Amino acid sequence: MHDPVDHKDDSAEYRQHVWNAVSLRVGAELTPLEDTAKFEGQWDVAFDMFGSQVPAYTYRFIGDSELEMTVLLEGSEDTTRETWRVPRNGSISLSGAAYHAATTTDGRLVMFNGDQSVVMVATPRIE
Repeated sequence: MHDPVDHKDDSAEYRQHVWNAVSLRVGAELTPLEDTAKFEGQWDVAFDMFGSQVPAYTYRFIGDSELEMTVLLEGSEDTTRETWRVPRNGSISLSGAAYHAATTTDGRLVMFNGDQSVVMVATPRIE
């Protein structure tokens, strides 16, 4: 059964094409995020712009379902508290917005919409 992440995710075949294309964009094999995933600490999040990455956010995970999100775009550094959850394997919900979600072997979290027009790559901050 095909359970779309958004209105752009129109079939299982198209979804597979998108996952393959995102894997090529980020240069790593993608493993669907498991619904038991836990995150902690600070993560740097960038928009992937077909090979170059633009810093966009900092996530600081708090407990099992909240994070502080600092916006880094256009000189802003506004911080808000948001909710997150993994409703099913291969997806993540951030304050109600749904994305495909995967991990890479080097520990990155990759989030993207149904047609890969939005791809975000999160990297844990080593402190």
